[in-house]
Order: sequence, then C-alpha cells, then structure tokens
Amino acid sequence: MTSNYRGRKLSNKKITELTRCEIFVFGSNIEGRHRGGAAGFACQHFGAVYGQGVGPQGQCYAIPTKFHSVKEIKPYVDEFVEYVKAHPMNRFLITRLGCGIAGFTDKQIAPLFYELYNVNNAVFPLEWFLIIADMATQRGVHLNEPPTIDYALNEDKLLELSRQYRYEIGADLANCYPKIGIRYVDEEGKFGYTGFGFGFFFHTPWEFYVSSKDEKWKDKNANYIMYDEFHDECPNKGYVRRVHFAGVQTPFQDTRGDAIYTGDIVKAYFRGESFVLPVGEIGGEYALLLDNHCIYMSDCTKFERLGTVFYGLDPDFGDDLLVKNRNWGFFSGVYGALACPPTKGLEKELLKARFTPNFIQDDIKYIVLDKLEIEYDWRH
Repeated sequence: MTSNYRGRKLSNKKITELTRCEIFVFGSNIEGRHRGGAAGFACQHFGAVYGQGVGPQGQCYAIPTKFHSVKEIKPYVDEFVEYVKAHPMNRFLITRLGCGIAGFTDKQIAPLFYELYNVNNAVFPLEWFLIIADMATQRGVHLNEPPTIDYALNEDKLLELSRQYRYEIGADLANCYPKIGIRYVDEEGKFGYTGFGFGFFFHTPWEFYVSSKDEKWKDKNANYIMYDEFHDECPNKGYVRRVHFAGVQTPFQDTRGDAIYTGDIVKAYFRGESFVLPVGEIGGEYALLLDNHCIYMSDCTKFERLGTVFYGLDPDFGDDLLVKNRNWGFFSGVYGALACPPTKGLEKELLKARFTPNFIQDDIKYIVLDKLEIEYDWRH
C-alpha cells in the first residue's frame, strides 16, 4: 500500500503526496481563502485554487465547513457523495474536514458521509470510519462482501470481472472481489498460480498480466499498463509483466486430489465409457469439449489428468490463443473435424500434452524428451 491509506482507512501519517488517481478532500471556507491547515497545503501542493471554495480543483476537492451549523454543510457533502460515485476510478482521501478551525466534532461531521460506507473508493480517517461503521451496524447494514462465482469461467468472463472490479483490483481491496484460482505460464516455461485480482488482471482477452515485488522483474516492468488499466501507478503492486494465461481453477479434482483447471486434458469416465478430452467452459458450465456438443464434468464419475493444452506456446505472444482455441486445436488434431474415433494423432498430442507447459515448436523434440525419459512436473 501507499503510505496514505490502508484499505478504506487513512493512515495516521500526514498526506504529503498523491498517486495519479488520488483526490485530496479538504475543508474550506465558502470564499476559498485557502491560507492555513489542509486548505493551505492543498493550495500549495495539490492544485487547489485560491478563491474557489467548493468542488473539484487540481487534485483536490473542497467542501466548505465554516458555518454555524452542520445542517449548512450537508448540501455540500451530498454533492460530494454523488461526485465520488460518478468517479469510480479516483480514490478520495477524506481528511477530518470541519474538525479543526471550523470547530465541529468527529461525531457531528462523520455521519454526513454515511452514504459512502459501501463505496470502495472513499477512504476515511479511522475515527470517522468507526463512527460510520457503528451507524451501519445499528441499521443492520454490512460492508459489501465479494460475490461467490457459481458459474464456469473463461477469458471473456474473467475480463468482465476485471472490468467490474477494476478499482478494487488496482487498490488491492482483496476482500471486495471474488476469489478465483488462476494458472499462468511464466517466462521460464513453468506454471505459476495466483488469485483473481490479487496478482493478476486481464487487459484484453489476449493480454494477461501478473505483478510481483521481486526486484528481478524490475527491468521487465510494464508500468504503462497500470496507467491504462487502473488510471494510477499502483505502487503497492510492484512490477507488472505479461504472461500466458493457462486456465482457471474448476471445482473438480483428479484422481490424485489435484485441482483441475481449464485447459487440462483428462481421461473422464462418463456412463461406463472413458473419453480423453480437454476441459473448458460451455454455456456457463465446466465441460469436456466434443465437436458440436459436450460432456458436463458434473455428470462424470472421475478424472485422470494426462496433461494440458499449453504446449508449443509463442514466447513473444504473437499467437497467444484463448484456452477454447487451444482446446479445439487439440480436439481436432486427435479426433478430426468430424469427431470420428481417435486418430493416430492421439498418442502424439498426448505426448506433447504431457511435456507442458513449454515453448517447443518442433514435434521431434517431444520424441527426444520422451526417449531421454525427461519428466515434467506440471502438477500444482
């Protein structure tokens, strides 16, 4: 995190700098005479405009508080609340405005901001957050909880979730977005595992990024993606780099107790027969791909995992196919366009599937690896 805040609460440090998306919210007088205190600092450092006592200015927002009663302040706070909701990619750092020179108490001013209790881009002083949380408890209102995803996911649906929770992901509000297991292939051709939003995000269905604070990724840092995606530097995320998306965790396990991911190739047992097929998403359910229909995984009795479709990857992302396209490539290579019984290609494709993930383009190299009895440990 930055030094300015921890989740929804301001740190106890004086705010001396802002990231690109942050807005400093301070108390002013209606005439906008920003001379002392937070108003003076905002004028000197964050672009507040002298003579402008209300609303957005520079990287700030002014709320007039020098009145005789709290009731006179409320209309300006109500305007601010709507402004926050209309700017979901900005982070509003709300100071203890009105509780200094204006002479009001925390218990008088904090309740005016109650409508922002469940608005994630509003950040409060700790005293105010506790007051507002207590109000919410008395009214039977709880902080929004991340939804449980009860449908199957592919890249397009993950991209939708990335857009829906864009601010929360950028701000690392991990308790505000759904928990989803993600697999990827790193630069060394090995599987990595992370969680939705926690260490990764989709920029487009074909562009998948992970972040790390490990200094070894410093030279590969694509920080321009942060600006484009989150409208911010996101200094708390460290370094970001592009990797290959390699599936989402399903609720199913194989015979060894390992979680099955989309893009895995399994031998599945269905109605007394076995089928060797890749795992994907069809119609909101996890299923095994056939030509014009599928076998739903929920209808199968067990799965033996044989490998994955993440072989022959392009290290330069020039041909970074979606999982469904890789699944179809495997299926058509094994069964043919008409979905006839497995062709002679099954043994060859399963050999490549076993040596995954990799960037090997030459088929003969898989045979060499097999002759040398090289073992790939792609289990999680």
